Amino acid sequence: MAASRPPCRADLPLHAPLPQGPRQSDLAMLSDLHRRGGDEGASIDDASAPSSSNRRAWGRILGGTTTVAQSGPTEPSSRISMDGVQAGVDLFASDAWSAGVHGGKLRSDARIDGLHGLHSSATHAGNLRADTVYLGSYAAYANLQGQYADFVLQHRRQDLTANATDGTRASGDGHSVTASAETSQCFALGGG
Repeated sequence: MAASRPPCRADLPLHAPLPQGPRQSDLAMLSDLHRRGGDEGASIDDASAPSSSNRRAWGRILGGTTTVAQSGPTEPSSRISMDGVQAGVDLFASDAWSAGVHGGKLRSDARIDGLHGLHSSATHAGNLRADTVYLGSYAAYANLQGQYADFVLQHRRQDLTANATDGTRASGDGHSVTASAETSQCFALGGG
């Protein structure tokens, strides 16, 4: 005889995926040097580094959907969609370095399915919504040998709302700081 699972409230499956939303949002906004500021591949391949004459402003539109399935007593799965914008400006540029600030806004909506109540299979448990604002700084280095490094420090403020199918509602807010370092070396492939 199979072990029975005690019934749980519909809001319980909403708790397990809570860390995934902010994590996915942070990764989308942080991204990497090429996605944040545009594809610098041409300037690195041409061995031209940033200079004070090419400080720049940049922006991008973010969007996407991801699915996260987890194990555990409620077997939650989340389908998260994100939409947002990000913009930045170089405050300093030299022959090898550029540094600046960026900001952005991101909205995430997640549909959560999981085991709850007397259901023997995962059903819709509720929705999570996160409205997030970012402020960050960056510094990037590139040299004539095709090497680069990118450093980012980013602050996040997030308002979160959870609505379970049984009518339970909860909200909260939070702050976080993320730091990132990325390095790379370009190699020429082929003779052309």
